[in-house]
Amino acid sequence: MTNKKTLQKNMSKETNHNLLTNPGNMLFDLHKMLTDLPVRFREQITRECGLSTPTHYRYLQPSVRIVNGEKSHVIQSFSNAEKHMIRKVYAELFKFHGLSRGLYGAE
Repeated sequence: MTNKKTLQKNMSKETNHNLLTNPGNMLFDLHKMLTDLPVRFREQITRECGLSTPTHYRYLQPSVRIVNGEKSHVIQSFSNAEKHMIRKVYAELFKFHGLSRGLYGAE
């Protein structure tokens, strides 16, 4: 009886695992990789730059300065160390996934 329960438990785990990975399905694999990319990027940036998740998202928001009652957008400024780390994380993620470096031509 125990062997049957163990077998059923292992089969249900295996079925759940197959649903999450869907081996051999190229479209699923690419979709999963691309949807996981922003999460991995955020996690690495917050870890490497010592940011909290809320600070990371605050950095993403456009900065606005109000002068004489009019809004003007201000370009977000990062320290040289932050810029270097952002480029490094970008390059590592894209190199790991075999994608081109694209937009910012990271190291």
